[in-house]
Amino acid sequence: MLLCVGRIFHRCGARPSSVSCRVSASGARDTTHLFDMLRFFAGDARWIAATAQRRGHTSYPVEDDSTALIGFDHGVTAIAHVNELSISTCFEKLHGTRGAMRSGNDGYWIGKSILIAIEQPPVEHPAFEWQRLEWAPLDVETGPPAFLLAARELVDALEGRPALCSTGADGRASLEMIEAIYLSQLRGNTAVHLPLPPGTNVLADFA
Repeated sequence: MLLCVGRIFHRCGARPSSVSCRVSASGARDTTHLFDMLRFFAGDARWIAATAQRRGHTSYPVEDDSTALIGFDHGVTAIAHVNELSISTCFEKLHGTRGAMRSGNDGYWIGKSILIAIEQPPVEHPAFEWQRLEWAPLDVETGPPAFLLAARELVDALEGRPALCSTGADGRASLEMIEAIYLSQLRGNTAVHLPLPPGTNVLADFA
């Protein structure tokens, strides 16, 4: 899956200017957690316009190809290309007005925006400037493994102790983003507005 969000100029608190994610995985099976991450930073998705194509392989099953344009709250727009690659990689990148942050297989990094002189700004745009990112490793405190924490929380809930931190609404919202990709294909690649109405079962309809 290749997921890159175009640069958007907006003024909405601490929302990022753009978010990028990439993982060589398949959409319906492996990427709901990436849509969770996008919603965490960019807000709820409000519409999706997409294509989806069947794929086949003689040796093993593969997921479908899809390309989607996603509109989020606060004016953030994402372009998502989903396919299955042979080399596994994963990273998330947040672009702000003065730098960027990235996490991936190689750890955590912060990129500071550095002004560079390439050419004089045009007269009609005197504030225009060229910048580059200077990356440096970011020290992050590591805690217990996430799967261990999730298992403990589940056991506590089953034994009547503290309730689960998630009601399931976030997971449903991420799954609906995948469903909307297929629904857009069925509707001639037109925009599908979210959330989907109750009772929608697009994945079954597309089968």
